[in-house]
Amino acid sequence: MPGSFHLATPGGAAKIFIWGPSGNGKTYTGLAMASVLAGDRRVAVIDTEGGKSQKYAHRWDFDISMPKDHSPTTYIHLMDEVEASPVYGALLIDSFTHAWMGKNGILDIHDRQASLSRSNSFNAWIVATPEQRRITERILAFTKHLICTSRAHERWGVDEITGRPKDLGERPFQGKGIWYEFDICGYLDKNHTLQIDKSDCSALDGGEIPLPGEELARQVLRWLETGDGLSDADILRRRVRDMARAMGVEDWQEIVDSLGGDIEALQGYLEGLGG
Repeated sequence: MPGSFHLATPGGAAKIFIWGPSGNGKTYTGLAMASVLAGDRRVAVIDTEGGKSQKYAHRWDFDISMPKDHSPTTYIHLMDEVEASPVYGALLIDSFTHAWMGKNGILDIHDRQASLSRSNSFNAWIVATPEQRRITERILAFTKHLICTSRAHERWGVDEITGRPKDLGERPFQGKGIWYEFDICGYLDKNHTLQIDKSDCSALDGGEIPLPGEELARQVLRWLETGDGLSDADILRRRVRDMARAMGVEDWQEIVDSLGGDIEALQGYLEGLGG
C-alpha cells in the first residue's frame, strides 16, 4: 500500500456526549459507562462541578482533577495528560459546560475581547472561535474513550401552524453543533432515560434507553469491536421474533415486551418455542 495509507481496522475509542438539567443523572451515567469502557485500566475525571463525582467514589474507582480555570488550554492540557498515561483507559469530562461558559471559557474569552477592543459582539468571535476550534480538534484527536456531560437549557420557538409557543426541547450549554463531533449524543431526561439525538451506531440511533449505564457501555464496545451494537437482550428478542413468526405464534410481541431486558426470561421463552 502507498505510504500515506494503512489497512483500516475495527475498534478505536468511543466519544459520547450526554446533556441534561442538573439532577438527571449525568455524572452517575458517565461514571458507570466510563468504568466499563476503561476495561482493566483506570478512569480519569475532569470534575468542574465542585467535586460532585466524588459522591460515587464508593462505587467506582477513579482519579479526579478539579481545575479552577476552564480555559480551552486547561482542558487540552488535562486531556494530553490522560492520553499520555498508560494508566488510563477512559476520560469523563463532567462537565464540558464550563469550557463554554466557565471562568476563562469561550464566552468569557469572547466577552473580554469585545470589552477590550470596544468592538461589537460579532467581531469578538474572531478571537473566541479559534479557541473553540482548538478544543474541538483536541476532542477529535483524543485516542481514548471519552465521555462529556453538559448542562442543558430549554429552547422555545413558535409553531409555524398554530403560531403558539412551542417547546423545542433541551439543548446543551455549548457552542452550536459541538455534539456532532461525537459518536453518540443524547439528552438524559428527568426520568433518567437517555434519548439518543445522534448516533453512528445504527442500533442506538433514535432510541430511548432507560437508566443507561454499564450495559449501554458494553453495547458501545460491541459496536466498536464487531460493528454490532445490539445488546444481549436485543439479540434474544430478534431470535424470539424470527422463531415466533416461523411457527405462527401471534402473541410473541406482547410477551417479549413484558419481559423487557430480562435475559433469563427471554432465553426461557425462546427455549419454550424450541430455540
